[in-house]
Amino acid sequence: MHRLVVWIFLLTPFISQSADPFQQKTLIINVDVKGQVSIDRIKIETEDLPRELQQRLWRSFVGNGKMPQAIKLQFESELPPESTKTIFEAVKQGQQRTLNILSLHKYKNKFENINSRKQDKIKKQFPVLFQDDLLSTG
Repeated sequence: MHRLVVWIFLLTPFISQSADPFQQKTLIINVDVKGQVSIDRIKIETEDLPRELQQRLWRSFVGNGKMPQAIKLQFESELPPESTKTIFEAVKQGQQRTLNILSLHKYKNKFENINSRKQDKIKKQFPVLFQDDLLSTG
């Protein structure tokens, strides 16, 4: 019986890591032919996308200390360049908002005002906040 307890104790970290739902999760943002944005089948106005993205990333962090590994934009069809640019900018705003909140929460200072060691730590721990290639991820 004692051996069983020891084995369970030793294997628990491996079991919990492989069962982690956020380990390789990608947050998918769908854009339909009309330019309507949705996340998890919830429709969002483009101007609300930065706030919604920031809230989802932050809730994920608060819930388990992690964020999705990546963001992926999926377009059903080609949109006019100005619409595509607006959506990309909205995602970047959401990433930046989340980064500011995270930095203030962890270090009581904005990201650009913390030292480079702390910046590197955030970049390594939360790469989704610095992701530029939103189309070919996942």
